Amino acid sequence: MALKGALKILGIDYPKVHDVAPLFSEKFQEKFGLVDPQLFQRIEEISFWLSQSRTPSFYFEREYGEEDAEKAFNDASFVLEEIRKLLRISY
Repeated sequence: MALKGALKILGIDYPKVHDVAPLFSEKFQEKFGLVDPQLFQRIEEISFWLSQSRTPSFYFEREYGEEDAEKAFNDASFVLEEIRKLLRISY
């Protein structure tokens, strides 16, 4: 949700897909220049993992434990904080 919100703030329409991280990376860098390619790569990796993990959990095809939940929380928190920093830089 942080990535979709950031795209909305930047005035960019996004497709109805779960993982918009590649679009965010591309559009942000087009608009503001290259910040840190490793940061965008990390955000894309996290977003991909989180989006791929959600679908099986909705249908109870996979159970997630405490370790998975902690990783998801920490990764999502990282993305949210980095998006906040990027938006502060850009506006």
